[in-house]
Amino acid sequence: MSAIAAGVSIANNQMLRRVEARPLALVAGVAFMVTSGALLAVTAAAGGLPRIGVWMLLFSLANASMIGFAPVAISLALEPMGALAGTAAAVVGFCSTGLGALLAAITDRAIAGDVMPIGVSYFAYGALALTCQLWTRRASKRARF
Repeated sequence: MSAIAAGVSIANNQMLRRVEARPLALVAGVAFMVTSGALLAVTAAAGGLPRIGVWMLLFSLANASMIGFAPVAISLALEPMGALAGTAAAVVGFCSTGLGALLAAITDRAIAGDVMPIGVSYFAYGALALTCQLWTRRASKRARF
């Protein structure tokens, strides 16, 4: 899992030199939804207990997609903050850690002998995040004109 994450981080850095951040963030968000959907489908088809190799591969790919998305999304969110970017970064870090801990606690409480809650939460939280991303992209396009 760590090797995949490191590879995605390096590739992400290289991609940012060639393409703009907004399309890259969108691709990473969609990739997370695709891999999370596959994770959920495989988990549901196996009754909550998929083969460990398949599950770990999909889980790793979903996490790698998130590793590709998070730094780009945070930098885009902080872009308009200018001189306050340091303070804004602290607020974003605090809020994302708090919300992440709350969502993880909800998922943790649902786990009872299988990995179905992880598949459901990755897909549901990913869908919510992608919806927010698309909404902010639309709002920012309107604000520019």
